[in-house]
Amino acid sequence: MSNLKSSDEVLQEHIEVLGFDLGKLFHKLWNEFAWMQIKWQEYVDLYGTSPERIELLNSTSPRFFKLIQDVLLEDILLSLSRLTDPPKTGGKENLTFNALPAFISDVDFHNTISELVKKAVDALGFARDWRNRHIAHRDLKLAIGDEIAPLSSVTRLKVANGISFLYKILNAIYQKYFKAELSPKVFSPMNGAISLLYILQDGLNEKKARHDRIISGKQTNEDIRSMDPI
Repeated sequence: MSNLKSSDEVLQEHIEVLGFDLGKLFHKLWNEFAWMQIKWQEYVDLYGTSPERIELLNSTSPRFFKLIQDVLLEDILLSLSRLTDPPKTGGKENLTFNALPAFISDVDFHNTISELVKKAVDALGFARDWRNRHIAHRDLKLAIGDEIAPLSSVTRLKVANGISFLYKILNAIYQKYFKAELSPKVFSPMNGAISLLYILQDGLNEKKARHDRIISGKQTNEDIRSMDPI
């Protein structure tokens, strides 16, 4: 029998150990964090691993993959900024790591989590700058080039560092109450970015082989037929 638990079973376990309010909050934060990690891993697989992969993308559909790069990165920055929002905005409660300390009654551990949350918020200030002045809103002076502070720089190191701070918060809670370590990584989908890269490489290899056959006069009917519509 499989040892994998359903999402409902995991939620129930979290509630049983952490209590109803903290258990639900922890469960939802972990799910948001895990999904954001998956998106980040896909981004790194495509754009942050090797020059050869970038060249492969540029050799197939450069404009499209540049669009995907920008959209995916901005979505990740938006996710990171939301996860470190204040507990409330406009009188409405937010799903945020900032809400965790309020549900921890142990004074020492409350202070520990509060300090970890503060470090995460500070580390992800660059993401909130992008959210506030470029993604959720477009700062007019920034857009038209008036003298104003430029957007905070975004690097893979900054994003990875911010993710590590969020993990430390979740892991600290898990260690204290579950007496175990949370895995720092989530499993990426099998049919994700890596699968796409292999298909693109196969396509480019076949395109070159077809071109070589046509140039050498050894083309087949398949080589010279019109491309089927997709």
